[in-house]
Amino acid sequence: MAAVRRSLHPFLAPSFETLRYAFLMSSLNSQSRGFRNLGHDPGRFRRGFGGTVASEVGTDIQPCNLDAVKAGDEIEKIRHEFEEAKRSFLKIPVAIKEMPKMNPKGIYVNKNLRLDTIQVYGFDYDYTLAHYSENLQSLIYDLAKKHLVNELKYPESCLQFEYDPTFPIRGLYYDRLKGCLLKLDFFGSIETDGCFFGRHKLSLEKIKEMYGTRHIGRDQARGLVGLMDFFCFSEACLIADIVQHFVDAKLDFDASYVYEDVNHAIQRVHRSGLAHKEIIADPHKYLVKNVSSISLTFSIISMEKIVSFAIEMLQKWYFKFFVSFLQSQLLCFLKMLKQKGKKLFLLTNSPYSFVDGGMRFMLEDHSGDRNSWRELFDVVIAQANKPSFYTSDHPFRCYDIEKDTLAFTAVDRFIPNQVYYHGCLKSFLQITKWKGPEVIYFGDHLFSDLRGPAKAGWRTAAIIHELESEIEIQNDESYRFQQDIKLEQ
Repeated sequence: MAAVRRSLHPFLAPSFETLRYAFLMSSLNSQSRGFRNLGHDPGRFRRGFGGTVASEVGTDIQPCNLDAVKAGDEIEKIRHEFEEAKRSFLKIPVAIKEMPKMNPKGIYVNKNLRLDTIQVYGFDYDYTLAHYSENLQSLIYDLAKKHLVNELKYPESCLQFEYDPTFPIRGLYYDRLKGCLLKLDFFGSIETDGCFFGRHKLSLEKIKEMYGTRHIGRDQARGLVGLMDFFCFSEACLIADIVQHFVDAKLDFDASYVYEDVNHAIQRVHRSGLAHKEIIADPHKYLVKNVSSISLTFSIISMEKIVSFAIEMLQKWYFKFFVSFLQSQLLCFLKMLKQKGKKLFLLTNSPYSFVDGGMRFMLEDHSGDRNSWRELFDVVIAQANKPSFYTSDHPFRCYDIEKDTLAFTAVDRFIPNQVYYHGCLKSFLQITKWKGPEVIYFGDHLFSDLRGPAKAGWRTAAIIHELESEIEIQNDESYRFQQDIKLEQ
């Protein structure tokens, strides 16, 4: 799987520090007030706009993903061996001092891949082609809390809650029995700073008092639910705020009911289309345009010259040509693939109207045809219901854009510039005749987006946003200085 995990640089290949931070994606930002100072473990639960949004119970959590390894002493033994290996590496001063800086926007691979063998490129939409500002989490949070108060009769004081972007991270678990939000490490144990009851961080002593040990066994794992994708940020924050509110008010509550109610409210936000309408009504507030190609285009020019040049262009009637020159990197990339004769397809859980509004916004500066973005793709599939798309036998339905209806005729071929709903991987492969090794699929969720395609023989690539900040931290001189101090000690 071409997930963004390991540097191509040969010197970094054996680096235990690099592997640890890249694989576990553990955050080093200690300025945060919540889970932001912990790692970002990739999860296996998926929520897309309009797709299946119910979280699943993490019943298959294993200490080290090795069936033969037992809990308890074996876990501690493995952890000890890992730390010893890491300390051995840190004893090499030159390795730390001369470690080259990494590119935060680079591409990192687990397995070599020759792109000249790839003929088909597939993409998810949310957080892959489309990226959202933090305003989206606040929107989902606010709509969900209103549903809790108006429909489920939660205290009106809950309306005063506000989303805290510094609190949640991806990869958390909620204990439906004890009401705690947990961050588990690579060994299936609770992080020492990764257990919150409401908004209160529990001490190591309190963790051991509640769980007996830091390690989460199979029986305890059955009570956990995963909050694993970007759409779970608002859910995790709202759960913590509700629990804290009940604790402060000295109200008795069942932790499982809190999860069920909050999850129901979050589902309602997605399925009702309320969030879709808000986003499309004000795309500038919620969608982030990909114009990073500006920095690539002007990489050898100072920022002052860029600003001066832009102001000069603003004063002239042909400013619109300057705007079109700064095309989004997304559009340039998709056009380049088409010009190279590659096949492209879009596979998303979101409804077409939402995808269409977002794609037109991201590409609106570059074409007057509102539907021109579909011409870039050979196949467009919406409301695919991933991850069940990869295992079900659900048929494809042709979607009528004008009437907002689904056709009753069977789909035995994909017509250009047409949109399809639902479907399954089996039918997709039969219709397209695309062979596994020549297909690569891009997504943001390591399991729901990429596990199914990988089983079909596709190449896969993960968009891991957290790695950008992680690499920037490791590139920072203060971080490297801290490593030098460790060496001296």
